[in-house]
Amino acid sequence: MYNHQLDTFLSVAESGSFAGASKELFITSSAVLQQINSLENSLGVRLLKRSNQGIQLTPAGEYLYREIPRLVDWNSAVRQKLKLLDSYSTDVLRVGVPTMHKSRCFYELWTKYSVLHPEMKIDFVEAPTTNRNDMTSAYSTVDLIEYVKLPILWQKDLEFLRLGAVPLEFGIPLRNKLAKKNVLRPEDLNGARVVTCDGPFYQAIESYAHRLEKAGATVIQIPEYSLSVMDRCILENCVILLPACSADIHAGFRCIRCDWDASLPYGFFYSHAADAGASSFMAFVREQIAENHFWFNMT
Repeated sequence: MYNHQLDTFLSVAESGSFAGASKELFITSSAVLQQINSLENSLGVRLLKRSNQGIQLTPAGEYLYREIPRLVDWNSAVRQKLKLLDSYSTDVLRVGVPTMHKSRCFYELWTKYSVLHPEMKIDFVEAPTTNRNDMTSAYSTVDLIEYVKLPILWQKDLEFLRLGAVPLEFGIPLRNKLAKKNVLRPEDLNGARVVTCDGPFYQAIESYAHRLEKAGATVIQIPEYSLSVMDRCILENCVILLPACSADIHAGFRCIRCDWDASLPYGFFYSHAADAGASSFMAFVREQIAENHFWFNMT
């Protein structure tokens, strides 16, 4: 668990002195020094350079200073997970619900599964789809997430069961002339401003973005998708590029398919150490696929 000596180190690093940390933490300077020495001894590294002119972070100290916010988030997520595991029985399936995504598979499969397992209950955990820290923290407490496969941090340590693929679609403001079309080619976006999410999502669709730019579109990368971003796109008459599982979120858009092969893998993410309830549901899903009772296809 999180070592509170890190709080003392953080205070020393930000105040620039033991005395400053002492005032901030309401403890003596000798107590501050003792905690820093104990932290350095436990880590086996020097974190601070001490001199008559004051203190300075060593390279190890600078690295630890940058990593502390992530350690705090991780500690919080682990504690939350432990509390959930302690309070829930294995008869509860905890399902992550991204705010900018519509579930396309879970409800159909759950309806069939719950007939065979009426004792199983569902607990939904809502979280954003693109804010990296919030997602990692929220999804560490769930058993199952339905989403597209991307090089995202929260997906890194999870198993993935592919259910199919989702195409990329263009969200077109209703007043835009392109909204009258049924299918869009890259050439149709000549002169248009196309908004897309940066980071892992852009990595996955980068080749498609280059095709749009080559066709004369201006591709604009933003940190994350949200309803407020969609509102801004409508006001500024911008097109938004997103996976079909996130289409139809906003009533002010008409979502139109590309005429080029642009799609992303889609399915369930789950922990390889899932409890009995989650493991039972995933086994049922595999049986449905193996027996050709279910296959997802939006292409």
